Amino acid sequence: MIGIVPEAVETTQRVKAETALPQSMKIEAIGQLTGGLAHDFNNPLNAIVGNLDLIRRRSMQQNVRKWAVSGCHRPWSPHRGRSSKSGRLI
Repeated sequence: MIGIVPEAVETTQRVKAETALPQSMKIEAIGQLTGGLAHDFNNPLNAIVGNLDLIRRRSMQQNVRKWAVSGCHRPWSPHRGRSSKSGRLI
């Protein structure tokens, strides 16, 4: 009787761990997917914002510079940091 109780506890712990594993794998897969989406979204976005910044710095026309500045200071702008972009995507 003494040997049965520890074996039952071990079996219960193993079953709990085995049932938790698929859930953990699902969460990991979702994390990788959202990270990939954020990366794919940020690549063209950074190119757009970079070009707006170049227009802002090199343009001689005041109205064009104002337009570029307004485009560079959106919530998704890299000038505001990655955390705000990532937080909005996830």
